[in-house]
Amino acid sequence: MSDYSSINTTKVDNFIPEIWANEAITMLRSYLNLARTVRRDMDSEVASYGDTIHIPKTGALSVNNKETNTNVTRQAPADDVVSVVLDQHKEVTFMVEDPARAMAKQDVRGLYLKDAVITMAESLESALLARYVDAGSDQTFDDSTDATKITSMLDIRKFFVDAKAPLLDTKYIYGSPSLVNNLLTLGQFTKANEYGSAKPVQEGVLGDMFGLNLFESQLVPSTGSPAVEHNIAYTKDAIALVMRALPTDGNGNGVSQTVVTDPDTGISMRITNHYDANALGMQVTLDVLYGIKTIRPEFLLEVKL
Repeated sequence: MSDYSSINTTKVDNFIPEIWANEAITMLRSYLNLARTVRRDMDSEVASYGDTIHIPKTGALSVNNKETNTNVTRQAPADDVVSVVLDQHKEVTFMVEDPARAMAKQDVRGLYLKDAVITMAESLESALLARYVDAGSDQTFDDSTDATKITSMLDIRKFFVDAKAPLLDTKYIYGSPSLVNNLLTLGQFTKANEYGSAKPVQEGVLGDMFGLNLFESQLVPSTGSPAVEHNIAYTKDAIALVMRALPTDGNGNGVSQTVVTDPDTGISMRITNHYDANALGMQVTLDVLYGIKTIRPEFLLEVKL
């Protein structure tokens, strides 16, 4: 007889939320681009929906001459505090109708988790992309000729120079498939001897060009008729993603909960499970709590296509 023919306490106890949460957060990391490259103000503080988090926005410093036998020039930069409300509580819930099999086999767990994680990642990335409306400037990407495409990319590069974005800060473009396709037609990106890599031809992947690091996403929003795509170019300090760990006070009250924070992205996710006797299955919920705020719109550019 199969070991999966009945559900008992031992089998239900095989649900180890820490394992599921770690697998989920590892998969989530691979689906995030924008969330990994914006400013992240996160820690282990437990928070609730509606909490307000205050994060610093530093002021400008200047260089002064130091004259012999004189004191240094003390500065009090106009620091600012930006308030971010934790008003985004997102959850994905699913039912595992054969808990014994799902708990026991990693590949089955992966099937359940993958769809949940992709949905969560797309929701988070889309919320960040929506901040294009706060951009300090915008420009239209001219794709009429190869020459105008290059000029458009150079204009994006110049935007950051004019905005005095820190030289060492990475500059990113979060672009639609249409934008990437436009760039893939340029000879210098399809000739390995000129670009330095065969990836554009072999994998359709563009990395760093003109000092700009490009990510491709099908989540880039479009509005109007005819449709206009709202790609964005940005530095890390343009947008802040503030995330806090959710409480696990449900433990011992009929549910099992744990919170895992990814050391790479800082994303914090809670996983909750309980056995539903009516559905004869295990209900699993993945949820995150976060807030988003544009911090430096002068480092955020809307690129229309």
